Amino acid sequence: MDYNDLNKKAIDIIQQSGEFVERRNNKNIFEEKGKDNFLSYLDLEIQEYLAKSLKNIFPLANIVSEEYDANPDIDDGHYWIIDPIDGTTNLIHNYPHYCTSITLINNYEPIIGITYNPITKDLFRAQKGKGAFLNDKRINVSKNDILQKSILGFGFPYDKTKILPIVDLLKKAIFKSQDLRRTGSAALDLAYVACGRIDGFFELDLEIWDFAAGSLLISEAGGNISDWKNLRLNFKDKSNIIATNNLIHKELLELINSTNI
Repeated sequence: MDYNDLNKKAIDIIQQSGEFVERRNNKNIFEEKGKDNFLSYLDLEIQEYLAKSLKNIFPLANIVSEEYDANPDIDDGHYWIIDPIDGTTNLIHNYPHYCTSITLINNYEPIIGITYNPITKDLFRAQKGKGAFLNDKRINVSKNDILQKSILGFGFPYDKTKILPIVDLLKKAIFKSQDLRRTGSAALDLAYVACGRIDGFFELDLEIWDFAAGSLLISEAGGNISDWKNLRLNFKDKSNIIATNNLIHKELLELINSTNI
């Protein structure tokens, strides 16, 4: 399997998908999937383009995508994991912080991971064993080893019954860190950990398509990503995610687990 060639072709495909964003208009671009959860027609358009294009370059790989599979059934073998737009609410409100993300996994291991912000043109990419890059520049996680001096990203779960315990955690985290950031795009937050823009990130109940690319970016950039029990991610189901520069991983994990969630 020529993963180098697949990686190059996947990069071209995800950059082409950005053209869908550039030429969209603001009329009737979304519908409500449920309270506080929206599906833009742009999501569907990009998803169809990505699924077709990725199938063309690697027909034997299955497709898993946010809008295809509410409960994906991932087994051994190759899978393309697609998130056409991560940060749909930001898109709807013309807040330019959202991205497209694709990952190739084989036997539950990420091989290629790409996250692309079509507005800023930030292209985060990684290939297993070959490092992580932002556009053409190699990236690494931050070197900050003190939680009190760290900037942490976080997200809220869709399940509103779980919000209050997260708020309790945030009350602790704001005093144990330098500052907190909630951007509305977990995939970009994970990419930001990989390039050192933030030192850590945590979120409850993240889906596979939210963290797949970011997990490879972070590991290739020298960081650490795990679940809240400090176990490796299984790429079969949603997970509670903690991602750091590795230097603050233990301390942040202890903080998270000090709250009854």
